[in-house]
Amino acid sequence: MNAFSCHSRLFQSRGTVVAGAAVACGLMVLTACAGSTSGSSSSAGSEPVIRGNAPSCATFYDYDWTVTADQRGATRVVTFDAPENASGWKKFEIEQWGGGGWVGLNSTTGSGTATFTGRVPAANIRWTVTGTDAQGCTDSYTTPAYAGVTYSGNGGSGAMSEQLATTNESSGTSITLNPNQFTREGFGFLGWSTSQSGLKAAEDGGPWTLTGDVKLYALWASVLFDANDGSGRTQRQAATTSVKLTSNPFTRTGYRFDGWANTSTGTVAFGDGFTYDFAAIPAPGSKTMYAKWSCLPLGSWTVSGRRVSADRAEVTFTAPASASPWSTFTATSTDAGKTATVSQSNASGVITVSGLSKHTGYRFTVTGRNEAGCTYVSQETDRVEQWNKH
Repeated sequence: MNAFSCHSRLFQSRGTVVAGAAVACGLMVLTACAGSTSGSSSSAGSEPVIRGNAPSCATFYDYDWTVTADQRGATRVVTFDAPENASGWKKFEIEQWGGGGWVGLNSTTGSGTATFTGRVPAANIRWTVTGTDAQGCTDSYTTPAYAGVTYSGNGGSGAMSEQLATTNESSGTSITLNPNQFTREGFGFLGWSTSQSGLKAAEDGGPWTLTGDVKLYALWASVLFDANDGSGRTQRQAATTSVKLTSNPFTRTGYRFDGWANTSTGTVAFGDGFTYDFAAIPAPGSKTMYAKWSCLPLGSWTVSGRRVSADRAEVTFTAPASASPWSTFTATSTDAGKTATVSQSNASGVITVSGLSKHTGYRFTVTGRNEAGCTYVSQETDRVEQWNKH
């Protein structure tokens, strides 16, 4: 037998090789012999000769694939549609970058879905889908980078799934935010902020430029009405635009309502039924308005004085009717500041003021205070002359 030597070259056009198999995807067996055998000869240095008909793998391009990812509650679902393959697809593997593992499934249709549980940060996350056909050839497609928008109710009730979208890290990708699904009793939804107490950064269902993972917080607006010593149930008004404030629901005996203040001790800033821009409420979106009260005006007094001794005078008075019962009355001499006080609820009475100078005339006023804490001052009496009796 003639001695000979051969060498083989393996060429792979695309895909993987099944070990030891001459029919592996894209393999061509090219044999060149330095010697000869019976019935076959080849001169040394001749070109390789192709033996047999080895199958070749099909060539696919990225645009032949369709792969999308979506967030559904706590899971991410990857849906794929592979290119048409004359050899027929056999199985697929879907791998999630950045953790989360991989999912394998058998599919002869070239399409399917894979579900990944457990949240992996979406920033720059990708999925690779690798398909293997009946010949053992493989082709794969890797998605563009995805980023996620996470929505927080920020005190509201309800739930919203993360919103996934492909993104361009440098220039960003324009997306439309999902409509708000949160609610909050007594509050109106204003839009979205990038922090719990930040300013509004996006409208409900508005545009957003996505460059990476972002968490958006619901912004709420309401006005809380404080009775500020009045009576009645505390109320809250919700709105998102300029609307009229709720009419004052509170009462306070002996007082009239003057309007609303920004602080409990502040001055009136808004009248009853004032049109207020709720969108201008600073974060975190709740503003308290305090009822401002003033004592009810009363009618006229009747007051007079007379000298009863060298150092005393009597001041007789009748106070106007008051919605709140009277509690005290104080007579004061306007000349020397001599005073005397009586405690009574009766609107009429007599107050004796002592410590007067015998040779001085006096005028007096009476100050009444009611149980509501309001004080009222009478007009001055006529002059009570000096004591002339000997």
